[in-house]
Amino acid sequence: MNAQDLKSNTIQNGWGVYRHIRLDKNEPFYIGIFKDKYRPYSKKYRNKAWLGVLNKSEYEVEILFENLTKEQAIDKEKEFICLYGRKDLNTGCLYNMTDGGEGANNIIYSKERNKKISNTLKGKKFNSERKHNSMLGQKNRIKLEVDNIQYNSLRECAKALNTTHKTIKERCLNDKFNNYNFI
Repeated sequence: MNAQDLKSNTIQNGWGVYRHIRLDKNEPFYIGIFKDKYRPYSKKYRNKAWLGVLNKSEYEVEILFENLTKEQAIDKEKEFICLYGRKDLNTGCLYNMTDGGEGANNIIYSKERNKKISNTLKGKKFNSERKHNSMLGQKNRIKLEVDNIQYNSLRECAKALNTTHKTIKERCLNDKFNNYNFI
């Protein structure tokens, strides 16, 4: 059965989890989730390390789970990435750049990339309205309450209390500071 037949015969509905196995070492090198039945077989939008494996080896696609909810697929992806470990963190064999799920959680960026972005932003001035809107637009902000005052983010709270967001987070996690609470 060729790849096209396999694609049309395997995936039904819902979300799923797949892994790519490099055939020269017979080990997984990528774990991913999909909603679109073509994603596990696609070579588009892959990181450089993933593409580098193609220069060295053929690979096989294995569908691990299908017909899952989005949350179940994300949980399974995270579980498998944790199980196999990531190359960029020197914990395993996967070329995944994040811990799984949506977004760039625990992604490791190169120094060259960070320097390039830094140089692009040097000298630019952003007005306070833009800064505020940018801060409010971020997903997954940690909301908290300190002394019965609610804050939309650690950064907002830290600014109001004239300290760092790291200090605020540590106080919320420390039992000694009963007036610092995550909402």
